[in-house]
Amino acid sequence: MEQSATGEIQAAANDLLNLINPRSQDKWLANDITKMIESSEPSLSPKCCIYKVPTDLRKVNEKAYTPQHISIGPFHHGDKRLETMEKLKVTYFKRFVQKIAPLNMENLVSIIRRREVDVRHSYSHTSELSSGDYVKMIILDASFIIMFFLTIKHKEWTGPGEDNLTPRLIATVRKDIRLLENQLPFFIIDELYNFAFASRSNLLSFTELAIIFFQRSNTRDISLDPNLKIRHFIDLVRTSFLPQSISQSLSKRNDRKKVKHLYNANQLEEAGVKLKVGSSKFIFDLKFKNGVLEIPSLKFDDKTESLFRNLMAFEQCHYPFDGYFTDYIRVLDFLIDTPKDVDLLVRERILVNFLGDGNAVKTLVNNICRQIFISETNSDYVDLCEDLNKFYEKRRHRWKAILRRDYFSSPWRTASTIAAIILLVLTFTQTELECRRLSIVEIDRLKTQLKNKFEMKDLGESKKILGVKITRERAKNIGFLTQKQYLKKVLKRPNKQLPRWRHTSSLVSLCLQLQMRNVTSDYMAHVPYANLVGSLTYAMVYMRPDILQAVSMVTTEAEYMAVADAIKEEIWLHGLIGDLGILHKHMKVLCDSQSTIHFTKNQVHHS
Repeated sequence: MEQSATGEIQAAANDLLNLINPRSQDKWLANDITKMIESSEPSLSPKCCIYKVPTDLRKVNEKAYTPQHISIGPFHHGDKRLETMEKLKVTYFKRFVQKIAPLNMENLVSIIRRREVDVRHSYSHTSELSSGDYVKMIILDASFIIMFFLTIKHKEWTGPGEDNLTPRLIATVRKDIRLLENQLPFFIIDELYNFAFASRSNLLSFTELAIIFFQRSNTRDISLDPNLKIRHFIDLVRTSFLPQSISQSLSKRNDRKKVKHLYNANQLEEAGVKLKVGSSKFIFDLKFKNGVLEIPSLKFDDKTESLFRNLMAFEQCHYPFDGYFTDYIRVLDFLIDTPKDVDLLVRERILVNFLGDGNAVKTLVNNICRQIFISETNSDYVDLCEDLNKFYEKRRHRWKAILRRDYFSSPWRTASTIAAIILLVLTFTQTELECRRLSIVEIDRLKTQLKNKFEMKDLGESKKILGVKITRERAKNIGFLTQKQYLKKVLKRPNKQLPRWRHTSSLVSLCLQLQMRNVTSDYMAHVPYANLVGSLTYAMVYMRPDILQAVSMVTTEAEYMAVADAIKEEIWLHGLIGDLGILHKHMKVLCDSQSTIHFTKNQVHHS
């Protein structure tokens, strides 16, 4: 013991002397650096395609990247939350073995073990599992996926006494195996499938089964692509969103050029841009031509955020310079700034909102690009956004849109606008004649010519036209237009049931109260409601633009209630005719009020 202790003390003393000596110190440091290099992990393999989500992305919404029911692959293997599905995997593996019996289990294991290194190189992080546990994990996960897909395609493959393949299970598994961290390399599943079912020519290939399982309405059939190469399921989903020939359908990305600004959907519409649902199957196919922006339809539901986040995370890790899906979401983020933008896109059938609330879609889209790094953008989108911004910034487009929206959006407004234009033309004509100071002889000659062609009576200078009184002060070269007498006539009490009105605003308030109140039809029979609203509309066009919003609300609600009553009547009649045994289709109820139609389509006003 004494000799051992003496040896340790002597070694420590030698180390201390070596550190004091500069040359010995350099040698010790060089050895330490060499050991560090030798113990360091190698860089990512060229075969790597399955990644752990970067920490800054995961922190934004950790649940969107984490499996909730089943683990596939090594990253979440052993998670206690997912132990229930491990039992189901064993059940499916037992059924897998039964379907390919007789089976030499050693051959099965050797096939997987032979590709173990390639599978490990497919992941960005090294697994601590032993070789045996790793091979066992691959066999269970791959056989589960194979049997899961086959059972969905062939219901008769369900085991005896088993009926566990519910729509809920299918939906939850589909959601979890579309997560970036929850993947197996596609090649290992495909090889196991071919080993087990190569002799069954009546079965589809595993690639075809996977495409059917993940097929969406707005994606292409990638099974027809001769150059198809699938790395894993999230890569398959991304590929299905892309056109078959990226080089032809999607332009190259501009180095260091990206979309920095785009006006939102409501701003573009107010500037005269017509939003239209695109006919293309590919969501990336955004087009702007002749003032029309075409956007293919896109569905939002409770699985959308998880899918979009994992697709973008995959592009950030594997396709940092080909992030076409990220480009699309970025443009969508610019277009949607408020819940009103969502409502507009839903109204135009561009978005299908299964989340129910416009604010939920707005929050999803605005938050999904957080911590996403974008160095460059698809040049087609850059040009598209520049064209839209230029269109918006031209004043004449905004003026045309305002004119169409405020003065020609309904038959009432169109008629009022035309009447106002006629009045102005007549007024300007009168003013022009006065400015020319025609002599009495010339005026009389003009009147005589008009009398020879038309039946007319000379009433002298115009003093009143269409309820508008014209007053002139020739000495001061000024004139006045007023509807005072017209408004006085409107404000007179039409019957004893209604109060006397002193101001136009009081009349507007009464119309609104009649809309809000549950009045009887007998009461309304004595109220000249339509006459009052029409009179207010006429006054609004000429002298009282301040009551525009209130009058518009009155007319919209009146039309809406009339349409509602008509539909109730139609439903009752349809039921009555049906009870009599007569088959009859529902009648179509037509409405010519654009404001009422928009009010009806706006989901904000309906639960």
